[in-house]
Amino acid sequence: MRRLVHHLGMIVAFALTALFIYLAFREVKWVEMVHAMSSANHGLVLLGAAVGLAGFIVRAFGWKFLLAPVGKMSGWRLFSPVAIGYMANNLLPARLGEFARAYVVGKQEKVSKSSALATILVERVFDGLTLLMILAAVSLFFPYPMWVKTGGLIVAAIFIGLSVCLTIVSIKTSWGLRIIDIVFGRFLPQLADRLKSLLLDFVIGLNLKNHFLTSTLAFCCVMLRWAFEACIYLSVVYAMGLQDLVPLHGALFVMVAVNIACLVPQAPGFVGSVQLACIESLAVFGVDREVAIAYSLLVHAAFFFPITLTGIVCLFRSHLSFAEIRKSQNTNDAADSTTATTMSPNEHKTVA
Repeated sequence: MRRLVHHLGMIVAFALTALFIYLAFREVKWVEMVHAMSSANHGLVLLGAAVGLAGFIVRAFGWKFLLAPVGKMSGWRLFSPVAIGYMANNLLPARLGEFARAYVVGKQEKVSKSSALATILVERVFDGLTLLMILAAVSLFFPYPMWVKTGGLIVAAIFIGLSVCLTIVSIKTSWGLRIIDIVFGRFLPQLADRLKSLLLDFVIGLNLKNHFLTSTLAFCCVMLRWAFEACIYLSVVYAMGLQDLVPLHGALFVMVAVNIACLVPQAPGFVGSVQLACIESLAVFGVDREVAIAYSLLVHAAFFFPITLTGIVCLFRSHLSFAEIRKSQNTNDAADSTTATTMSPNEHKTVA
């Protein structure tokens, strides 16, 4: 059943990608699109790509602050798991990047994979809140079309719902433990013990109330990282000479639209969704379809290739393989078992 659900999910993801590609590239005047790309200032595109790559260093240091409940770690060392995670999201299906990042930091720093995954989910909540703040700020300059308002509501629902769920898990851990006992305790006691240990490890990563300062610093790093990514979109605006049509808030608007589109389950690489989001968002500012596609391809390349190549290098330097990364979602990290067995019942009770 699990394999069937996985295969059905892959079919849906690839079908949506095919639909996005069709909608984005139908009736394209290829000569005009290629001319728009070739006439761009590629030096500015490369500069934007370099700034965007530097933003992942900022994300690594922000993650260091979120990992404070788990252990003291180096932001520079955390750059490798971050790069590998984004590389996995770009090349592998099912958005394995979050699990890959937790798996790599668990292996590298000898910490619980479950705890690390919890901090990544908190980071994603911070990402969503930042995107909503950018949407609110941009709305001061021009009225949104209906599809943007709908997308904004979906993003708000997703991240507010995730925030509520994480808060409940953190505050009412005993509820989760009780549910596990009820469902599995009688018939599968070993599985129940394993699930409870994983839950308790997960909650350690959510223990932000005792780390308010580091959580605040992490949120500031997340916002700063989005500023670095915005530089990619703005640099391509200037590289293509679109600054008279697309102002600063327009570039931010395109960035938000692209990231909303990338939330939809799809094939690796996000081809099609990025292009369609750029076409629709740039049309608000009067940019032609062919120019918008050229813009989307340059932005996509500036984001995709630097972090993907960096992630591949980090993967091999870590002596890991793509096969391990692909299995990271289903692999029980040894660090989880170690944490579960070394924590005393009193420590478990304190966490709960």
